[in-house]
Amino acid sequence: MTILTLAAIAENEWNAVAYDLPTDADRDLLEATYSAAQHCAAKEFHLMNAALVGPGRVGDEGYYEERWLEAGQRVVLAGDRYWRSFQARIDDPDDDAEAAVAVSRRLR
Repeated sequence: MTILTLAAIAENEWNAVAYDLPTDADRDLLEATYSAAQHCAAKEFHLMNAALVGPGRVGDEGYYEERWLEAGQRVVLAGDRYWRSFQARIDDPDDDAEAAVAVSRRLR
């Protein structure tokens, strides 16, 4: 399987979910993975909800649910790996705001 890099996430945020997270992932890669996977999960949740309750239901809620779950699992994995590596929560609101901005810029 393909190993995840920052460039791969910048190319397509779903790569953060689909590609293998390297065992030696650094802080930047874990933060970018976490952020991209959260974004993917949020998008799929909204699509799943629209498929279930929206006008002209599309019937694809199972597809969106599966992708939502995959993205959610990657969020948990990145958060766990971050904790083990840095003894800090990846989404701690007290963390340096500059670091969050830097990760966000890399994903654009």
